[in-house]
Amino acid sequence: MTVQLRPIALLLMATFVVFVLAPTAASSQTARTPWGDPDLQGTWTNFDLGEGYSLEAPAPVGRRPARLLGGTGTCIPSSEPLPESNPEAAFFVIPDHLFETARDTGKVRPSLISEPADGRLPPLTEAGDQRIDSICQKVFESHVYLDPWVRCLTRGIPASTFPSLYNNAYQILQVPGYVVIRYEMIHDARIIRLDDRSPTDSDIRLWMGDARGHWDENTLVVETANFNDRSSIRGHAHSEHLTVTERFTRVGADGLDYEAIVDDPQTWVTPWTVAIGMTRFDEYAMYEYACHEGNQSAMIGILRGARTEERSR
Repeated sequence: MTVQLRPIALLLMATFVVFVLAPTAASSQTARTPWGDPDLQGTWTNFDLGEGYSLEAPAPVGRRPARLLGGTGTCIPSSEPLPESNPEAAFFVIPDHLFETARDTGKVRPSLISEPADGRLPPLTEAGDQRIDSICQKVFESHVYLDPWVRCLTRGIPASTFPSLYNNAYQILQVPGYVVIRYEMIHDARIIRLDDRSPTDSDIRLWMGDARGHWDENTLVVETANFNDRSSIRGHAHSEHLTVTERFTRVGADGLDYEAIVDDPQTWVTPWTVAIGMTRFDEYAMYEYACHEGNQSAMIGILRGARTEERSR
């Protein structure tokens, strides 16, 4: 017996296909803002105990550790011997409550650096090596040789997105023509323009640089230049020739891939890349980060000396 479908049955079947099957196809597409841009809005975190928060992989045996700005590491000139390690020295015990907001990004590496493949920074150029050696020889002579993070100023770019022991949340907001990122650590806020207006004059130098963004399909690409030479990347000093290219790519409903290419030909012999997985966490509460500029009592002496020197000029 042949069964013939009436027009009403065909209509019901078509409706079923539209409302049941269409959402499955649409679910794989990137969410959009009301004005049509890919939607990256929300609160994201990137503190994963598996991925960790080390910028570099451990140094091979015999390799001298990097010379970091004062306050974030050991800035010992290359001409001086390294101090002997003391395994019995007191070490910092991390409180358990700092791990309460850790999330599994599913990306586990020995460092945040994905390129070079060994997970370590490229070698310094001759100019970069000499400049950083000079800083290390006078690191406690002035506040200008201390890491701006220790001075409660900024973590810079791209280090503002590097996970640390705490305050690893990032709120992304969007309006037509702009993307705004609010960083929990240091309470930095960054406004990224999405237009083709003329670049900022090269004489204008900023702690976090001048950021310009555009969309590459579903990826937000942010190119930042016009840095000053007083900021740093997790304690690693850079020059004003630094440029950073970041890529923010939405991965499903709750994932965001972050990549940053760091290029400073006056400091490192080749560019290097950081890759970090982020997880959406809209229930996370971002409170104001109150950090006294100068780090309150930690630098009173050195800052008073600098003010006295300025008044005597």
